[in-house]
Amino acid sequence: RVEVYSSPTGAIVWINNQLQLERTPMRVDLAPGTYTVSVYQRGFVMEEAVIELGPAQTRSVDLKMKEGAAPPGMVL
Repeated sequence: RVEVYSSPTGAIVWINNQLQLERTPMRVDLAPGTYTVSVYQRGFVMEEAVIELGPAQTRSVDLKMKEGAAPPGMVL
């Protein structure tokens, strides 16, 4: 299981570049493996983290976005 939090809350979430239906804060059950977790909210710069998820493990990801006008995938 992966728990995704963001500051500010209510951000759009992608896991391995796949858009998720829920916004932060969210929980999702995933198979063990390596995942890239990204969050974005209008008016902020997208943030991402790479996590390793083991069997029967719960990982928490807390991403803090910085204010800015860069669109998703771009850097200020």
